[in-house]
Amino acid sequence: MTLNEKALVYLKSTFDLDLACQDWEGSLHLPLFLKSSYEFSVSKTELGEILFISDKIDHTYIDYLNLLHLLGNSTQKNRVIFVLQKISAYDLKKSIENRISLIIIDKQIYVPFLGLLYKPIKPSVYYPKLDHHPEKISASTLHVLLTILNNTQENVTQINLVKRTGFSRMTLSRALKELRFLGFIDYEDKYKAEIHLCRENLIPSVLKQHLNSPIERTITISEKSLPNELKTKLIISSESALAEKTILGDPSTLTYAISKKELDPYEKDLEYGLRMEKDIIQLEIWKYKVPTKNESIDPWALYLSLIDHDDERIQDALKKLDKNA
Repeated sequence: MTLNEKALVYLKSTFDLDLACQDWEGSLHLPLFLKSSYEFSVSKTELGEILFISDKIDHTYIDYLNLLHLLGNSTQKNRVIFVLQKISAYDLKKSIENRISLIIIDKQIYVPFLGLLYKPIKPSVYYPKLDHHPEKISASTLHVLLTILNNTQENVTQINLVKRTGFSRMTLSRALKELRFLGFIDYEDKYKAEIHLCRENLIPSVLKQHLNSPIERTITISEKSLPNELKTKLIISSESALAEKTILGDPSTLTYAISKKELDPYEKDLEYGLRMEKDIIQLEIWKYKVPTKNESIDPWALYLSLIDHDDERIQDALKKLDKNA
């Protein structure tokens, strides 16, 4: 069994990811010294082609960077994963810093563009942050991601994110590190001034794996008990908003969204009810201010709030939702 075949078995046993590989035709045009040092296989996925390159003679991270540069146009449409039997602590650290995707057979998987981050062995002394990375991102990190997704008017920088989210620089920095680690964002240059959104990595399977719902809880209340001040803060959400943006039929009960902070002063005066009663609405209480666009809920925020819904009608409608409208 070749190293690349072992990598597929490792992915299947760890993530139940079923991939098939075949020889990469592009390798026919490579110099002999590369073909004798590496094995090249390609796998077709929903993200496009993924190129698996197994290392036969234990190269360094510099060699991997040089190979990626040398391949150039041949791999423009491919995602590249290096497959190794072993690697030094230093080369592993530098490879991850340079966002080189790696599979170390039976030891570690670092493939952020697939959302695959796995290390079964004991915590590492050379890259401890990997070992404690949560499977689900925090509410603040999700808020930062939605803010970046919502941005269409200006270049995204850490300065304007601080202004738009209201987070401290420390909280923002932690959220950006988490998003970059997952492959959702990257920086335009080494100074980390401008932030680039990696939209190609925002696929449903990866989002479901790493994102928590932005909704803390949902309550059913009498619409008559809503103070006028509170009514002006409500945003149509959930199935009600999805019905406005797609061909989904209108639900029997209207659903609105509001942040916990905005609701707190009024919640004690609300009258709770049952869904079969008249003048009843559902109120989603969000962990942070509900992102909006053109005076309605932001399409990306709506999409992420419903991504785990088990109703097939809603999943079909989400596929038709224009998230960038």
